[in-house]
Amino acid sequence: QFVIPVVEDGQVAALVVVSLSLEVTTGSTETVFAREPKLRDVFLQVLFDHANAGGFRGSFTDGSNLVVLRQALKEVAMQVLGDIVTDVLIVDIARQDS
Repeated sequence: QFVIPVVEDGQVAALVVVSLSLEVTTGSTETVFAREPKLRDVFLQVLFDHANAGGFRGSFTDGSNLVVLRQALKEVAMQVLGDIVTDVLIVDIARQDS
């Protein structure tokens, strides 16, 4: 689970909570756990970049918006884990305005 601040005019306007799940090839679970700190780091960077680009404003659950986010998450997951990653799933997403 990740908590992402949405900053507007220099202040936190909202918090977005995102839960992710990885689909990986059979037998790869231990590799994922071994690289989890690096994976969390790159996921956070993608989520912060998405927030800073306005991805969590307005209709942030719009299908095309989530496709862009999901693809960016999958790309960095594959950089960390290689071809064992088959997909990154957004299991839950919620925004709490301040």
